[in-house]
Amino acid sequence: MEISKHSWHYKLLDFLSMSAPQTLCRYFWKVIFALLWFIGGGVCLLFVGWTFGYMMSHAVISLVFFFMGETGGANPLLAGIGGGLWLIVFYIFVSQYINAKGIEIPRPLSRARESVGNSLLGQYLSAAHKKVCPFLDFVD
Repeated sequence: MEISKHSWHYKLLDFLSMSAPQTLCRYFWKVIFALLWFIGGGVCLLFVGWTFGYMMSHAVISLVFFFMGETGGANPLLAGIGGGLWLIVFYIFVSQYINAKGIEIPRPLSRARESVGNSLLGQYLSAAHKKVCPFLDFVD
């Protein structure tokens, strides 16, 4: 079976510095693991970014209120807005990094006509049903 080096799953493994296995079964499960790792890492980074942004905004707003003579502390709504601004800055940096690496994010509608049998999942399910695991060739 041939796998294109321009496919999103091959680029995902390359982005995460994971080597591509030579059999379909191991390749499929490594892609699943990479997706879970990538999504989990993204969720953790968003949470950390939101928490950091909230704390930074809360601290800045508290200092502003302190110098204005207010002693009540920062408004949580304003701190949440500041945290959202930190997330926007984080998103901009991540999108610039993705563009610099030349990673294309797959568009679900652009592959709507592709049959399931030709996809990685379809090939894996077919191979698992036949109880064989074909070797892979990576082509450009």
